[in-house]
Amino acid sequence: MGSGVLGSSDHPAAAEGQAPNRISVRAKMRQLAQTDVLVVGGGPAGIGAALGAARAGAKTLLIESQGFFGGVAAWSLGMPINQMRPERKPRSVVHELLIQKLLAYGDQAVCIGQHQLYCNVDYLKVAVLDALDEVGWI
Repeated sequence: MGSGVLGSSDHPAAAEGQAPNRISVRAKMRQLAQTDVLVVGGGPAGIGAALGAARAGAKTLLIESQGFFGGVAAWSLGMPINQMRPERKPRSVVHELLIQKLLAYGDQAVCIGQHQLYCNVDYLKVAVLDALDEVGWI
């Protein structure tokens, strides 16, 4: 339970167009103060950084402005991710964790090429959340 996700749309008042009250801002500031690693952006690099830090035991906070992970590519229908398995060899434990999550969803989730993955972004979004759950985020 060493990590979490904080975004601009986390507060119910923000969804209604109102400013969050001072208490919620203070609570978020306390959470920031207790963080070992702060990752800004839930694109591929941010996801990897957050997973790696949380797996290493750091209190990790991942901040994403959108309601989902994947960065700009997650707005499309498919997403190639290069160098996930260079020369068909595992690159890292973090990469393999995401690959295993995607493979568990079946053929519609991912296709593995020589060194890249072709992902259905909706499955990727869920795989990231499942991977974060596995490493112990809040």
